[in-house]
Amino acid sequence: MIRLQKVEVKDRDLLWNINQKYLYEMTNYYDDPMDENGNYHYGHFDDYFTDPSLITFLA
Repeated sequence: MIRLQKVEVKDRDLLWNINQKYLYEMTNYYDDPMDENGNYHYGHFDDYFTDPSLITFLA
């Protein structure tokens, strides 16, 4: 069974970490270098928490 959980601001660090692992795995298919902090760029991440037209879920 799959459970959907709405992402809240308190889940920001969790979603960031999951997204970083996903972006790392995707480097097998495209070249995306890490930044100086060891993170991969994802320009729309903040939109999940600031754009009222978006509803974000964890599955």
